[in-house]
Amino acid sequence: MNRYFVALLLLLLGLFVVTMVLGLQLPQDRQALALEQRPQVRTHLLLGLVTAVVGMLVHGIVITYFVGTSRWCREVTETYRLEPDCNLQSQQLKRRTFPVTLVAMLSLVVLVALGAASDPTSQVSPEAFAGLRWSDLHLAAAFLVLGLQAVAAWFQWTNIVENQRVIRRLVEQVQAIRRAKGLDD
Repeated sequence: MNRYFVALLLLLLGLFVVTMVLGLQLPQDRQALALEQRPQVRTHLLLGLVTAVVGMLVHGIVITYFVGTSRWCREVTETYRLEPDCNLQSQQLKRRTFPVTLVAMLSLVVLVALGAASDPTSQVSPEAFAGLRWSDLHLAAAFLVLGLQAVAAWFQWTNIVENQRVIRRLVEQVQAIRRAKGLDD
């Protein structure tokens, strides 16, 4: 899981950076947006959606990983009547990872919503509130969400690595039991 997760994170980071670079090249003022720049806006919008979907996919994989492995740890612990410490540790890792992952997912939704509000072709008023434009809020949110994604990724990765250690300990315990009973050749 570790290698796949790192590869997916690098893909997400690359998409995020390319999307931000494209967005930063667009004028912030709707009136300054020339007709020739409409394809750039469309490209930024579509790449932003792809980036958000990939982000949701990465976070969804993390959730699925922890749901599956914590269940596996519980079943192995019960089946082989092992001490519950590995099972409990896996459950704790899952519970610690879920809130961070959920916040990372929700931040992507907020970023996409702010991007939709700042779309120059939208019918939303260009001013959000307090003299700020939607594009200003979207830009600030993009930097904030990028940082949040990085923190969430680091947190997820460290918990995945720790969970893999727990799984290795369980596998070693099971192998020892099976060898003692003459079940493994």
